[in-house]
Amino acid sequence: MNARKMFDEMPKKNAVTFSAMISEYSMSDRESSLELLRWLPERTPTIWALLIGDFMKMARALFDQMSVKNVFVWSSMITGYFKKGGSNLAQSLFENIPVLNLVNWNALIAGYIQIGCYEKALEAFEQMQEDRFQPDEFTIASLLSACGQLDSLHHGKMIHKIIKRSGIKMNL
Repeated sequence: MNARKMFDEMPKKNAVTFSAMISEYSMSDRESSLELLRWLPERTPTIWALLIGDFMKMARALFDQMSVKNVFVWSSMITGYFKKGGSNLAQSLFENIPVLNLVNWNALIAGYIQIGCYEKALEAFEQMQEDRFQPDEFTIASLLSACGQLDSLHHGKMIHKIIKRSGIKMNL
């Protein structure tokens, strides 16, 4: 008897059994995986974290098969790794981007802020500037969030100077 048939015949299914089946399908049968996801009875943060991890494995497999990767593909993978909690994987992927651009930098900075690594976000910003990339309003909005969380007046003043010097309009 195959796993899906056993699953379908189970009288009581729970988040663990759904998660196991979704995980099984995530690499081979995307449609079945998504179908089961729609029927998932419990949608707790823990279950979502497990599922995102499985979908990131599938996303990485697809990513690795792509012959051409654009800025949005790279940035989506970085964002996905941060959402999964894989900051090391996100950083490693970032470091392997053949031609960096501002969208990639923004994904990295926002990702670090999302997981509470505000100092790392500011370090990434400093590296971004050393690499001669100019921030945009998205970069600045992310950095202001980091400064607020760190209670860093010094960094806040630095960001303010950058806004004044560059003429960035904050329309967010």
